[in-house]
Amino acid sequence: MRSVQQPTKILYVMDYFYTPNGGTERQVFELIRNLDRTRYEPRLIALQPTAYLAKEYFPCETAVLGVRKLKTPSTVLRLFQLSRHLRASGTRLVHTFFVDSSIVAPLFCKLAGARVITSRRDMGFWYNPRTLAALKFANVFVDRIVANCDAVRRNVHRREGFPEDRITVIYNGHDHAKFHAAAAPRLRAGWQLGPTDPIIGIVANISPIKRHPDLLKALTIIHQRYPNAALAIVGGGGEKDLAETRRLANDLGIANRVRITGSVHDTVPFIKHFDVSVLCSNSEGLSNAIIEYMGCGKATVCTDTGGNRELIKDGHNGFVVPVGDISKLAERILRILDNPGLRQQLEANARADIYGGNFSIRRMVDSHMALYSRLLNGNERHPRN
Repeated sequence: MRSVQQPTKILYVMDYFYTPNGGTERQVFELIRNLDRTRYEPRLIALQPTAYLAKEYFPCETAVLGVRKLKTPSTVLRLFQLSRHLRASGTRLVHTFFVDSSIVAPLFCKLAGARVITSRRDMGFWYNPRTLAALKFANVFVDRIVANCDAVRRNVHRREGFPEDRITVIYNGHDHAKFHAAAAPRLRAGWQLGPTDPIIGIVANISPIKRHPDLLKALTIIHQRYPNAALAIVGGGGEKDLAETRRLANDLGIANRVRITGSVHDTVPFIKHFDVSVLCSNSEGLSNAIIEYMGCGKATVCTDTGGNRELIKDGHNGFVVPVGDISKLAERILRILDNPGLRQQLEANARADIYGGNFSIRRMVDSHMALYSRLLNGNERHPRN
């Protein structure tokens, strides 16, 4: 009688899990939720406790390691205990996310006999000499790194020295159905905007890396031609960053044309009101905000950083401008506002690129499962998806 093959046990290790609403945590949530349970049995361990893991639904068993500082005897003891548990449970694969997990987990997971994957999802704006040295040591015990775009892949090879043929690119996955959500009702009235007032929008929490001041200054240029144009900032931020943003808007004389939503659960109903979508960051990996702009059929102006050019093809579905070039940022926004036919073509191309491209949840999950299978079976002939 043939025995039934048991699913392979996979452990996911993250620094924390605060919310499944966006970013890396959303990608991990969807990956685990959509894994084929006949092939894989996932479990999640977080280094730090969060209210979400304590109270809310997660699509697999979870545990908290209780690691707050990396260089302590208690941390080393917990990691040795984790290693023993992995070996005893027959866990064959470990996949880490975020920097602390990618530093401390690989050695101890490799001691348990597991294959180890780590992920990189940005351009390493947090790199410093100490962190890079720790990552390079940890990478000795890593079988594969997953990057979420080609720009991140190249950056990891250049900065961390990890072999390019062992870095797999898997794009972020999104549920295309969410792009069909209706626009937020009565938003213009609530914001005291007229039916034809142009709305320039950005989805990004307010922080220095997102360079919101550049967009505020660009709005002063845009107002010379469109005095009723408004800027919608969809996202929250710390008290200091919010106060500085409001102060700058007031100093520039545009405070009455700036709307800040704070953190929102679903950005799509707000994006649907944008006439032009913007992302003017210093650094990006593969921007979920740009993917959402495109899925909503919006023309985008973004800065030339990270994986932005893998999404926005200049003149095809939007425009790409140099980081910090405020005049160019304003000029490209004005070009879209001035040319309805161009805007319609950019919007149509953006929507077609998302729906015909590599950004579905199904493709993201299938690409991960294919990588897992290759590693577990010792087949390394196809290093990139």
